[in-house]
Amino acid sequence: MDREVALDNGRGDIPVRYAGSGPVDSLGASGQQRYSGRFDRMARTMRFFLFLMFMGASLYGEVHSGSGYTLDYRKWFKSSYPGLDAMFLAPGNTTGTYHENITVVITPYPSSGVTDWGAVRDSQVSQLKGMVKDFTMKSWTTLKVGRLDGSKMVYTGKYDTMELIWTQYYVLKKGNWYTISYVGDAQDYDKYAAEAEDIIKSMEFK
Repeated sequence: MDREVALDNGRGDIPVRYAGSGPVDSLGASGQQRYSGRFDRMARTMRFFLFLMFMGASLYGEVHSGSGYTLDYRKWFKSSYPGLDAMFLAPGNTTGTYHENITVVITPYPSSGVTDWGAVRDSQVSQLKGMVKDFTMKSWTTLKVGRLDGSKMVYTGKYDTMELIWTQYYVLKKGNWYTISYVGDAQDYDKYAAEAEDIIKSMEFK
């Protein structure tokens, strides 16, 4: 797990105030036992629900700590693939043959900053045309990613016989080029696009 959550000490001790009109002793021994048992059950129930709450936070709010960044991948599933710094698979079943995913690729880049994002765009388009069949760029924008200057490109193409849509973000940080991608089958892309964008926007660079 990428983070730990400390639960209570397990004793179930909870402060109890007597709210009756008479002294506590008027309850009698059996009455005190009944009240004690009731509060013990309440304490156990509270601990159980707290445990479920913490488990939910752990399973559905996971933070991945990568090389120079963190990212909250929520209820997506962490996976791996050679050459990737991180990979996360969309939850649930998909109707197509491609499993929607978010990936992070880090490439050393001998530069401290970007002065011409147009040149970056032209370079990426040139490379992708040679890599992706039927490559078509749909949009290109500059924006902030993790409070750093970056850019975003949306394009379509084919992988084998599958029609795919890519959304890629590009960020330069401390001599490393970060390419963060959300890729989906054309028929399922929209299903996860909004959440994928939120996940990518959660990135914080160290």
